[in-house]
Amino acid sequence: MKKEGNRSGGAAWEGDENTPLYTIGVASRLLDCDPSVLRRYEKAGLVKPSRTSGNTRLYSRSDLNALEEIHHLMNEEGLNSSGAQMVMELRKDIRRLENEVAHLQAEVEELKRRLQLEREGSGRDARGERRTRGD
Repeated sequence: MKKEGNRSGGAAWEGDENTPLYTIGVASRLLDCDPSVLRRYEKAGLVKPSRTSGNTRLYSRSDLNALEEIHHLMNEEGLNSSGAQMVMELRKDIRRLENEVAHLQAEVEELKRRLQLEREGSGRDARGERRTRGD
């Protein structure tokens, strides 16, 4: 499976990740695979495309990225659909935890900054002890 390049040099599906835009035919061409592969991945529960009122599958850019990763895991890494799904879920958990760690680190830095400002205003040193005139 491959991403087709666009004129700006990026992937053909850059932009809003979650908007369902691509029919199964277009998605299969973008991913360089047969539409039956996408149907098989859907049946295995690896991806759930949106559906129109006429029941046509519509894939988002996020779906295409996941499908490309699934295809790699199954065809190049040798995982079955359960293994691929487990890897995808673990990677999603890792991204969520990395975001949470980054948020907590930013919060710690803000608290350190506020504590430092409070100590400077109260005449205390970095250990929280009151400064004397000789400091």
